[in-house]
Amino acid sequence: SKAQYTIIELPQNKSQAIVFYCYGETCANSYEAALAVKEFGYQNVYWYSAGYDGWAKNGYPVEK
Repeated sequence: SKAQYTIIELPQNKSQAIVFYCYGETCANSYEAALAVKEFGYQNVYWYSAGYDGWAKNGYPVEK
């Protein structure tokens, strides 16, 4: 069965871009969360399949 998610805070503007990511390509939680948010009417939803490690490995900015 699919995991259950608690949405803590989403932008009021449903056309604002939202990016979901996990730990890497073997993790599907972020993909499922992105699909769930689309069901709430958000239109600019993206899934970064390489995850946090892939993002950081490519030298993209991160916050800690």
